[in-house]
Amino acid sequence: ATASILGLKSGDFAKPGKLYRAALEAATFSIMDGLNSLKYFDPNLQNADQIRLVGGGSKNVLWRKIVADAFQMQVAIPTEAESAALGAAIQAAATVASISGTDELASWVLQHHDAPVASFVDPEPQFKSTYEDAFQRFKRAGHLLFANDLEN
Repeated sequence: ATASILGLKSGDFAKPGKLYRAALEAATFSIMDGLNSLKYFDPNLQNADQIRLVGGGSKNVLWRKIVADAFQMQVAIPTEAESAALGAAIQAAATVASISGTDELASWVLQHHDAPVASFVDPEPQFKSTYEDAFQRFKRAGHLLFANDLEN
């Protein structure tokens, strides 16, 4: 794995919160890039209006807000924070039930399980352009820094 922190100024080291926020934003942009790739293969995802944030990071109130504002989507926090394991179990159950195809699987999951949500975080529209610009910088910098790594 390779990483880079760009844009640091000498005074930034006295403000550890800036580095922390930058790390959260980078994680968010990586997820955003992944979702954009998925949208290429499944146009139905273009209409997504909610993200379910799970795992240990979902407990971080700041990260929840960053995700909501960057994606400009509502963030839902399931009651069961470790829903990734629950999702794997649901996929296994669907496999045992001999369900095939994404539409059939999605239908089965909706009929058999809808994870209860503990809380929601709504995006603030005034941050949309700020995060769009930052995401484009993130993608450009990543390409310039790591393009050779992708080719090897």
